Amino acid sequence: MSRMSKGDMKLLKGQTVTLQIVNYGEDIKVKMVDYGQDMTFKKASFGSSRKTIKVKIVTYGEDIKLKEGYSGDFTAIIK
Repeated sequence: MSRMSKGDMKLLKGQTVTLQIVNYGEDIKVKMVDYGQDMTFKKASFGSSRKTIKVKIVTYGEDIKLKEGYSGDFTAIIK
């Protein structure tokens, strides 16, 4: 998968995706926030998805800000 942007993440609304946390070779840089988020996701403990996205968790220089919540724009399986 090529590099993703905030707009590409917005297309995932309503879907279930796997977020694979990596240190390099990421598809998108993500900053986890408590407020001021671009999107919210609901964490799933198990399941399957058609799409896997490699994310790098950063503190600055992010492509998108995500917040974990009880309901969200998409459901994420974290690996």
